[in-house]
Amino acid sequence: MSTTTATFGHHSATVDTAPRKSFFERFIEARTRQGQARVGATFARMSDRQLADLGFNPDQVRHVRKTGIVPDSYWSV
Repeated sequence: MSTTTATFGHHSATVDTAPRKSFFERFIEARTRQGQARVGATFARMSDRQLADLGFNPDQVRHVRKTGIVPDSYWSV
């Protein structure tokens, strides 16, 4: 008698998906997106001079005006 199981017509497939992120990781990512949206909305209402006073260079100011999103280069400074 065999103790193995044979599944006829079904075979396992290898799936190349990343493992699901933890609740904490998803929570942090969601809160980060919310925060960036709020900051972007605030910066979009500011004048170019106010943005320059905060340390934005002209390219970053154009990016904020065009997309409403703070460029990654601003955060890395």
